[in-house]
Amino acid sequence: MASGDKFYLADKATLDEVKGKIGSTTDTGGSSTAGTVMAKENAVLGEVGKIGATNDAQSSSTTTGSIFAKLNYLVSQISLYLSNIFTRIGAQTDSNDTGSKSSSAHGKLNWFIDLFGKTDDTGATVITGTAMGKLNSLITQAKLDVYKYMRVYVPQSQTDYTLLVLSGRGKFYGIYGSNLSSVKLIVDNAEYIAAGYSSGTRSFRGSVERGIAGYNSTGSAYTIDSIPFKNSLVIKVSTEVSSGNADIIYGLYE
Repeated sequence: MASGDKFYLADKATLDEVKGKIGSTTDTGGSSTAGTVMAKENAVLGEVGKIGATNDAQSSSTTTGSIFAKLNYLVSQISLYLSNIFTRIGAQTDSNDTGSKSSSAHGKLNWFIDLFGKTDDTGATVITGTAMGKLNSLITQAKLDVYKYMRVYVPQSQTDYTLLVLSGRGKFYGIYGSNLSSVKLIVDNAEYIAAGYSSGTRSFRGSVERGIAGYNSTGSAYTIDSIPFKNSLVIKVSTEVSSGNADIIYGLYE
């Protein structure tokens, strides 16, 4: 073989066939079953192009835009939704809210917690204090004792003779006395006076008409069950011609 002679590994027909299968750089239409090597590579590159770049502009289209464009749109939407959720949840330190629709969940919870209170809250009243404070006040509220009964001897010729002085809360139910010319009931510094018998027996109870009044067995139509007192109760009586006894019934809160 002389220098410069061409040497073929295959005949021209075979080489042309191989070249035809490789194709040119502009070939298109490649698939898994058809197309040149270049066509298949161009098809692959075309699919890779659909992935796009990380900074592709957001796209919400279902028919156009790269994968990254769609992902960037989804990330933006999810971020917006999460931001709205966090705004509605709020921070633990959000100020108390009395029920505004625009307040955060933490604000409403803080309002409820302050309204409900803690298990050891105290000092609640009818118009102030937490729910727990009010419940604790009810739980610890004094209970009315059973009736207290006492008999007191009253000497004759007495004026405003002090039978009983009570401090605290309770209820006055009545007095049954003999030879009492009058009975004075001082309830939380308010005075009520009722006439009695100078020589006889009479009961004294709360009266709808006069606060306290004396009654015999037929004169009790307007009596009331009891007279409450908040801070104090003082009972004074007067006698004239004879000494007598006074039976007192009352109740005290524990």
